[in-house]
Amino acid sequence: MSNLYIWRYMSLAKYVDLLRSRSIFCPKASLFQDKTEGKWIAHAILWREKQRWQRIRGYADRLRGVLDQAKGNQDAILVGAENVYTQLAPEDERSVLADVLKQVSLVYPHKRKEYLEHTVESWFKHHDSYNSSVAKWQSELAIDRESTYISCWNRAASMSLAMWNLYGGGMESVAIRLECGKLEALIEENLDWLTKNDLDGQVVEVEYVDGLNNPREELQKDLIGRLGVGKDVRIGAFSIKPALYEYEREIRLIIYPKIDIRSPSADPHPEPDGISLKIGNEDGNLSDFIDAVYVHPLLSSDSMMVRVVKAINQQFGLSDLPIVTDRIEAIGPNMALEPTGYSSG
Repeated sequence: MSNLYIWRYMSLAKYVDLLRSRSIFCPKASLFQDKTEGKWIAHAILWREKQRWQRIRGYADRLRGVLDQAKGNQDAILVGAENVYTQLAPEDERSVLADVLKQVSLVYPHKRKEYLEHTVESWFKHHDSYNSSVAKWQSELAIDRESTYISCWNRAASMSLAMWNLYGGGMESVAIRLECGKLEALIEENLDWLTKNDLDGQVVEVEYVDGLNNPREELQKDLIGRLGVGKDVRIGAFSIKPALYEYEREIRLIIYPKIDIRSPSADPHPEPDGISLKIGNEDGNLSDFIDAVYVHPLLSSDSMMVRVVKAINQQFGLSDLPIVTDRIEAIGPNMALEPTGYSSG
């Protein structure tokens, strides 16, 4: 990943702020427009649990039917359980319902009614506690979104007009290009500061996934496995997005708090909207971090925007930073040849 080019599209004001502060700003995830950020793995876990308890509620209703039909007769309960067992669909033959039905013949005859009633009561109790589990997940995810900081970059061999339009904000914007490895180095350079503030970070490639709303069993397993891609589960959680965002092709720098899992969930840094990672030291050259700055592909090399960016770079001691214009044009002025001046006379 270290040799991969990554891009960041920004307004001219944000570019000036980057040069002024000599830092990369990482806003907290809760400020992102996409309100599903960081939630998809939890969604898959809860979806699996919802499907499970929906099935078990159906199983409980079938056991309730056995009890109602037997009207307290222990022998009738045994007969009813055996009848239900013989009518199980193939997919239910190894289910928890099958286990309970087989167990009816093994309990004391006078305990059959009590056994099924206790099972139904337990199933309904756990079924009804599912919503509390959802609320707990929502609360913890809200804290994760408030306390996780992310800088998003586009991975590509060349610039993208679509990304200019979405994130640049028009022709009065720029794109900076650098190698992905420089983001990893940025974390290392700020490691002392991060450690002092009980933070850590990692660079990760975003995975775009189809079918997240109603994940199938295989996808559920894949998503849960994604929790192990980084040093912390939040790396995995914030590196999953729906397939419809695939055009972004993101590389993310993710900063997260080090939290003792035994401690109550809380945002350890509730005040800031984001954090900034310093680029090198005060004496270093920003051009060691930024490979080049690009202007909008509809602008020419003699445009006012190029002159403005050049003046800004000079002001911040970056006269050597390449300013790239790669104007989109067909059969334009660059197609002509310089006249030779040759005359036959």
